[in-house]
Amino acid sequence: MNDMDDAASNDKLAALTILQEHMQGDIQQLLELVTAQQVSIAKIPAIERDVADMKADIGVIKIALTKTNHQIQDHEQRITRLEAQGA
Repeated sequence: MNDMDDAASNDKLAALTILQEHMQGDIQQLLELVTAQQVSIAKIPAIERDVADMKADIGVIKIALTKTNHQIQDHEQRITRLEAQGA
C-alpha cells in the first residue's frame, strides 16, 4: 500500500509541476503584454504634443488660406474693373 501512496504522490507532484510550468508560461505572456502596453502608453504624451502642434499649425494654415483667398478675390475684382475700363 505504501508503494501505491508513493505512486499517487508522484502523480500529484508531476501534475502540480506541469500546472506550475503552464502557469509560469501564462504569467510570462502576461508580463510581455503588460510591458508592451506600457511602452505604448509611454508614447501617448509625445503623440498628444504632436497633435497639439499640428492643430496649431492647421490654425495658422487656415488663417493664411483665408487671407490668400481674400487677396485672390480682391485681385479678381480689380482685374475685372480694369478690364471693364479698358473695354
